[in-house]
Order: sequence, then structure tokens, then C-alpha cells
Amino acid sequence: MSQKPWKLNAQWGHARQFWTLTAMLIYTITAINSRGFYHFDEHFQILEFANSKITHFTGNLPWEYNAQLRPWLQPWMTFVEIQFLELLQITSPFIQSTFLRIFSSFITLICVWRFTRILPIWFKERAWQNFSCAVSYLTCFLPMLHARASSENLSGSILLLSLAHVAEGKNPFFIGLWGSMAFEFRYQSIFIFAGIAAYYLFFKLRSAKEFLLLSLGSILPILMGLIFDSWGYGQLSFPAWNYFRVNLLEGKAAQFGSEGPFYYFAILAQSIPPIGFLFVTSVVAAMIFLRKHLLAWSVLPFVLVHILISHKELRFLFPVAHQSLLLIIAFFYRYRNSQFWLSISEKIHSDHLKTAFYLAISVNFILLAVQSLKSRWPDLATLEYIDEFTPKNSAIKFENGADPRYAGGLPMNFYVRSDLVFADSESFGNFLNAINRDYFYYKKTKGYTDSKSYRPDNCKVIFESPSYSFLPEAITKSFIFSYLDRNRYYQTILKCKTI
Repeated sequence: MSQKPWKLNAQWGHARQFWTLTAMLIYTITAINSRGFYHFDEHFQILEFANSKITHFTGNLPWEYNAQLRPWLQPWMTFVEIQFLELLQITSPFIQSTFLRIFSSFITLICVWRFTRILPIWFKERAWQNFSCAVSYLTCFLPMLHARASSENLSGSILLLSLAHVAEGKNPFFIGLWGSMAFEFRYQSIFIFAGIAAYYLFFKLRSAKEFLLLSLGSILPILMGLIFDSWGYGQLSFPAWNYFRVNLLEGKAAQFGSEGPFYYFAILAQSIPPIGFLFVTSVVAAMIFLRKHLLAWSVLPFVLVHILISHKELRFLFPVAHQSLLLIIAFFYRYRNSQFWLSISEKIHSDHLKTAFYLAISVNFILLAVQSLKSRWPDLATLEYIDEFTPKNSAIKFENGADPRYAGGLPMNFYVRSDLVFADSESFGNFLNAINRDYFYYKKTKGYTDSKSYRPDNCKVIFESPSYSFLPEAITKSFIFSYLDRNRYYQTILKCKTI
């Protein structure tokens, strides 16, 4: 089926520019505040991989490194960014990671900006164009996700470029290029690209030349990925095949947990009731009733495959977050004048619908503010204090295995100075006798009261996170404070003199 390439409406610009600039501000604030990582993989399989090329030490990398399962395109990008920051004399790993999050956010902003260019293809009224543009940028969880230098984020963002070219019906080379590049960030994104490519072949393809351009664009990132993967592992490597063989054929992925086919429906429906339930039902309805919509073709294969795979995590669906949101809007836009919707409007007063709509918008912006100011891994505040304020060759004592360097059972070498010495309380006594100097004592406890317990006379508190020392004891000892505080972890650093 042939179709003329779409051309941009010159009037669709000012509102889009407003939403883009607003998003740029919010995304920057979120990237600065969103310290740490959503999942351990974001740190250990991206940042630590890149750091291993700087330190030339691979001893503490996750098991996927020795199994050669992960692609190296994103770690290579991270490596280049860190080297560039080093040239600018930005050497603190905590400031470097902030710039990495900002860089990730701006890559996504560029992709979303390009994607919103095509919204008038699907939404003819200006109000719907503005609403869909706002949703694309400012849905409450999107800025936090886009601040993540994770494979889920970058693969999903890059695929928006491929979607944009398909919707416009032109540049098949770039359709293949961006789709295949997303694969080199995250292998599972191949199922999104498969749906996009199939849609193009069925509804947009006009000649054999376009098919060849699509194929050529798809091959180039694979060849490029082979170079980066071989550089990363120090030998010719095919991690995509290794990933498929180990995780699926050998069943390694199932060892990390196995969930039933309705896991994603349940966990999404339970989030922010009743909005989560409405989200799930709307996506399902949209995929059923908009079967010929490009967004449905991009979402459905990816979701079906992840339903069939036994190991499930919510983050696995992040690459289709944008498409799912826009698909819901497209569904309501398509059937806005249907008899079913009109009958509902007659039964429910229009003022009630407006109230529900504005309430949902208000909840979204409240959650957006919370997500924009929230640290994803508060323990990093402790490591940053240690990095900045402890003298060279300092000794740091911890107890009960609560080593501040570790997360998910692995050391975060990127954030820890190599001159520091960490030792558990059981072995610290012998070590202290050998060095005979002052030391630092790290404690991690649950509850504010416990955080103030056992502070030796030879030690003084120099760091608390979070700190409520400014509050009166009448508040910190109250029932309400204790109830709210029951599951909160406190980290304390004490400076101790040798007795």
C-alpha cells in the first residue's frame, strides 16, 4: 500500500516549543536530584562496565561480564563521556554521574521532541495535539525514567525516532538505523522494532529500493555493535547470541524469579488505584480496537513476548511507556464521538467528567514534583561524604555486613576511592592495632531511635542521613513519628579517636 510522505504543518510549533522548554527545565531538575539508580543493572552493567575500561580492573563486575551477555554500545558512550569530563577537570564520580543523567535526559528530550513533530498526523484538533504533547513530556514517571542512564530508557527513546520516520512515510534507511540501534542498547527492543518494521512493510512500503534502504539501515548498527562488543570484552564476541543462549535456552533468567502470565496486568492495575486499572484496560482496549494503528503494532509484539517469558519485572516494559500512553489517547480520540462514549457522557454530568479530569491532572503533577525531587539511591549521600571529607588512606569500620560500598551484593567501585580501607567490626580491632590512628565508624540502622544508640565516648557524629536533629525530642519520640519512621533506614558516620 503506497502513501505520500507526510509534511509538517507550519502552524504546529509554538505550543510544542513551550512544552519542550518546560520539559527541559523539569528534566534537568529531575536528573540532578535523581541520584543513584532505579535498578542495580543501571549501575553495574553500564557505569561499572565503563569504569572497568578506565581502571583496567574487571574483578568485581557482575557475572554477565564473564559470560559476555551485555552489549557495549552504551558502556562505550559512558566511557567517552567520563573521559571528556576528566579533560574538563571534573573528577568527582558523583558530579560525573550527575552529568551522565543530564546527558541521558537530553538524549531522550531530543527523541521525544522529534516524535512530537508527528502528533498532528494522529490528532487533528489543536487541543488534542497539545494534550498528547504534554503527556509525552510530563507524565509523572517519565522524567525520572529518562534521567536513568539505563538500557530500557535509551532503547525506548531511540525507537521513537524510528516510529516518527514510519509515521511520516519516509527515510526507510533511518527507520532501520534507529530501530537496530535500539537493539544494540537493549536486545529485547527487537520485538518493538519488529512490529514497527512489519507495519512499514504492510502499509507504507512503495518500492524495492525502500526495502533495501530499510535493510541497510538495520545492518549498520549490528556491525557497529560487533566492534564495540569486541572492544569491551577484549576479543571477538557475540553477546546477543550469548544472551539468548544463557537466559532462555539454558534457563538462567528464570533463576531470578518466575511470574505468571498476568503479572504485568496485576502490578500495573494495583499502582495508583484506580488510575492503574484504567491505564491497563485502556491499553488493552486500544490494542484491540486500533489494530491498524502504528503504535499498536509497536506495543503488542513486545508485550506478548514479555507475557510469555517467565521472568518479569516492571522495568522491562519501560521501552513502550511512550507508545502506550499515546495509544490510550489515540483510542479515546478515535471513539470520542461514538455512541458508547456519548451515552456515558449523558449519564455522567459533564461537570463531573471535568472534575475527574482535572483531579487526574493534579495528581499527575503532584507525583511529578515528588519524582523530580526524589533520590533513587539515598545511600550515595554517605559515599559522597566519605569521598569528599575523609583524609587519604582513611580506615572505615562497619558492622553486621553493612558495607556502604555495596549494593545488590556488588561493590560500587566507581564511587569509592581506591586509597580507603573498609573493614567489618569483627576484624577491625586487629586492623586498628596495626595502623594505630583515628578512624571512621559507619552505621546503618532502621528507625531514628536506633540510629542514636551505641555512640561510643571516643566518637562524635559528623554525618547523618536523613537527619532530624533539628526537631525537638517531643516530636521524634512521638507515636506518629515512630509509626511513619518504622521502615526508614538511617546512615551515620562517626569520627573516632584511637583509645
